[in-house]
Amino acid sequence: AFLEKKYTQAPNCMKAIGIREVLDYFNGIYSVDELREKIIINTARLAKRQRTFNSSQFEEKISLPFNELREHLTLF
Repeated sequence: AFLEKKYTQAPNCMKAIGIREVLDYFNGIYSVDELREKIIINTARLAKRQRTFNSSQFEEKISLPFNELREHLTLF
């Protein structure tokens, strides 16, 4: 309640994974187990969105073993 009064739920910092869930927990909406589950689910959703975004953005990527990749990077 204190965080909501001070910052409301509008600022970008309140959109971070876990913030809204913790506020709902503090307000009695979720139990600790539900809180943990909601954070895990939302983290997995974010990771999927990031994988999807990255796979469509970086078409000219190099995928090599670390030692070979290091050799390519030293050329730049």
